[in-house]
Amino acid sequence: MRFNSLESAIKHFLKPFRHFLDFQFFSVYLRLLTMKRLLVTALTISAYVSTSAQDTLRSVHYENLKQVSFHHLKKIDSAELKGVKFFYGASSDLFFECLIPVTQDSSIINQKEFDRSLQIFIEGFSSSESWKYYQREQVDTTLGGVEGILVHYYASSKPVKIQEFYNFFTIVNKKNYVIAVGSINELTPAIKKEIDDVFETVRFEGKNY
Repeated sequence: MRFNSLESAIKHFLKPFRHFLDFQFFSVYLRLLTMKRLLVTALTISAYVSTSAQDTLRSVHYENLKQVSFHHLKKIDSAELKGVKFFYGASSDLFFECLIPVTQDSSIINQKEFDRSLQIFIEGFSSSESWKYYQREQVDTTLGGVEGILVHYYASSKPVKIQEFYNFFTIVNKKNYVIAVGSINELTPAIKKEIDDVFETVRFEGKNY
């Protein structure tokens, strides 16, 4: 199922973060999206609007996230609002979202605090209305030079717009990073390879704690 608009797609992915600790700016952000001026601005940079080749962005480089590339997507757009930088895009098969809040968590000083904060982040995301109907599997991993957790969401018990998706959660230099790549349609081996291709390009610079 496709999203009806860019606004609904962004809301769908940002919704879980309203439940995460003190990130109150996410709820403010969702309210601001309803304002006409911001919606018009967002639509002008929509991933669903065709643009010329020179305007196409296929690689993200922002702060400690030094690279994540999307060879299978035609366009990746970006925006920043209320302390949140996000990148997003879609093809006929894939939906991509990368969120980087400006707010830092100064408690991340050792492995124990890193593990605790990261799991709280994942539980807040996974228990939200958008994602709580999915089954999930998670595995500790190292991706792009940093530790994190890769979570696979699948087999939702309710109709959903994204059939399966993979989120890499990490904290680098006291900032949370989420890289999400999902299959809009049934996950096939070819689509899974496209998802894997995205994660294989991820490069971070910095430390978890």
